[in-house]
Amino acid sequence: MNKLSILALTVASTLITGFAAAEGRTSAQLSTEAQLGAASSAQTTSAQSETSANANVDANTERGLTVSGMGNVQASGSQQASTNPDAGSKPKVRDSASDSIQQARSAGSIAADGASSTGRSAADAASASAAAAASGAKQIKSSTQQAATDTARAASAPLRDNARQSLRQQMRGSMGTDIRQSTRADINATVRDNARLQLPGL
Repeated sequence: MNKLSILALTVASTLITGFAAAEGRTSAQLSTEAQLGAASSAQTTSAQSETSANANVDANTERGLTVSGMGNVQASGSQQASTNPDAGSKPKVRDSASDSIQQARSAGSIAADGASSTGRSAADAASASAAAAASGAKQIKSSTQQAATDTARAASAPLRDNARQSLRQQMRGSMGTDIRQSTRADINATVRDNARLQLPGL
């Protein structure tokens, strides 16, 4: 071989070796890039999954905390309502208070009506008793007065008869008509005087 052939072979060998090396490096780089891409994709997928899982956990945790908080608020409200009736059930407490006031008013009205009725009954009974006592006293007084009048009349009747008889005898004697007329008042006065002497109470 001559020098040109050797040089051509050397150049060709060098080129072939260079292409082979370049092609090998390119395959290695592509394999590495593919591996890196797969790893990056896997990391990205894992990161997305972790992020989604964390988001779900956060959402569930927040929901649980919200539900728990609502339960705590409701439980606290119920406990507060049972401890303090004004907090939590004000309408019911207001209605209960209104019912109590209405019942108290009804009871007071019934008691007032009963007291008024009792007072009227007592007043009526007292008035009837007083009227009966007054009527009885009047009857007793009337009976006593009637008895006294009857007694006085019975006692004065003989006296009147005697006085009249005496006056008649006198008038039948020497006395005239004038004496009869003038002495009628005297006769009555004499009868009263005699009756008073016999019955000092008249």
